[in-house]
Amino acid sequence: MNASKCILVGAQTRISTMWKAHAKRLQAVLAPLTAMLLILGATGCASGGHHFNFAAADSLELGQMQSSDYRNVFGNKPTAYQKKSTSDGQFEIARYEYAFADMSTTEMRVLILEFKDGNLNAFQHLSSFNADKTAAPVGNADQIKQGVSTKDDVLGILGKPNGRAKCPTLLQDFKGLCDKGAEVWNWKGMKKLSTWVAAYGGGRAKVQSVSIVFDANGKVLEVETNEAH
Repeated sequence: MNASKCILVGAQTRISTMWKAHAKRLQAVLAPLTAMLLILGATGCASGGHHFNFAAADSLELGQMQSSDYRNVFGNKPTAYQKKSTSDGQFEIARYEYAFADMSTTEMRVLILEFKDGNLNAFQHLSSFNADKTAAPVGNADQIKQGVSTKDDVLGILGKPNGRAKCPTLLQDFKGLCDKGAEVWNWKGMKKLSTWVAAYGGGRAKVQSVSIVFDANGKVLEVETNEAH
């Protein structure tokens, strides 16, 4: 995009309540650059975080990546990293984020990886960029039958999820639902956020999600859909 056509107009981004787990991190990524450009009176596009290999997230499978490998795949500079020991095991959580703002919209990509005892235990990836935008097939969720539908049925109806977790997990997107089953899948989509509105604290991105809880045999225990601003 031609930088002369872009104008940075704000620092604060208010995101829907379903996105609160990530909002503070995204604000932290954008705020220092935003403030600097505003002070300088610069014109142009603003970006925060680091570019990372978001395309590789579509190939993630639980248990098929180790904590020693993810930096080689996604990039050597995660935005945040956390390690925590619990009675369930040793957890490592890596977060990658990239955000871009121009005169009209703010777009973002996020990837969260959770490793339990060194193996991939959960992941969530979300993008509002046109090139790799994620979506939640909320309209098809009523075709899923509790106690009847299997994982293969769900894949056929909803397509591949952009988030999965084996239970237990520490990730907030899955933790509560994990109390009900053995594995959780989710689909999330977020519309672009208006930069002009967000700059003055009035904007919220529209987020849609579908979450499905499976039992240990791969049968659907619960279907949950949400749409929030």
